[in-house]
Amino acid sequence: MSGKKRGAFSYIGSGLGYGVMLAAAMYLFYLGGKWLDARLGTEPLFMAAGLVLAIAATLKKMLNEITALGRDKK
Repeated sequence: MSGKKRGAFSYIGSGLGYGVMLAAAMYLFYLGGKWLDARLGTEPLFMAAGLVLAIAATLKKMLNEITALGRDKK
C-alpha cells in the first residue's frame, strides 16, 4: 500500500481476518494432528504440535504484514 492512508475499518478488517485465519488454521491442524495421533498411537503429540505450528505460522504472517506496513509509512 505505497503511500495510501488506511482507515480504522481497514485495520479492524485486518484484525478480524487474522483472527479467522488463526481459528481456521488451529482447527485444521488440530484435526490433522488428531488423525495422525490416532494412526500412530501418539495421543497428544501431533495434535499439540499442530496447534503450536498454526499459531506460529499465523503470528509470522501477521508480523510480516505489520513490518510491511511500517516500511510503507517511511
